[in-house]
Amino acid sequence: MENKRLTAVYMAAGISSRFGGRCKALVRLGPNNETLMGFSMKQAKEAGFNNFVIIASDKTLEPLKNEYGDNFEGISVNYCIQKTPAYREKPFGTSHALFSAKDLVDGAFVVLNSDDIYGVNTLKALANHLNENEDGHCLPGYKLKNC
Repeated sequence: MENKRLTAVYMAAGISSRFGGRCKALVRLGPNNETLMGFSMKQAKEAGFNNFVIIASDKTLEPLKNEYGDNFEGISVNYCIQKTPAYREKPFGTSHALFSAKDLVDGAFVVLNSDDIYGVNTLKALANHLNENEDGHCLPGYKLKNC
């Protein structure tokens, strides 16, 4: 049986105003000095995701491309830009970000924040859900009492 295409869509267009304007997804951490998003992408790969889409902004696109290129550990990486309309100072939210990726997502996908760690077990559960549902899509969530 051929592997189903499972896309992890990472939202990385935020302006990180509460973080001093630095892209949180590119913060390095851990014993191997991975970026926050790179750590999540490794977990997503382990969980069975085989395609990455990164939603960037004009400000974050170049640093993200410099870090991840068009291939992350053997998995294709594609980029799109979430444009902020001229009449707004900040971009719209999650729905608008995902709309920006509409031409790059053509099957089962999950929407992930680029500055969150979900854990490999959560990502495996999401991958299983997507594999069991034709052209599925999802966004992970947690019970507040479990956080």
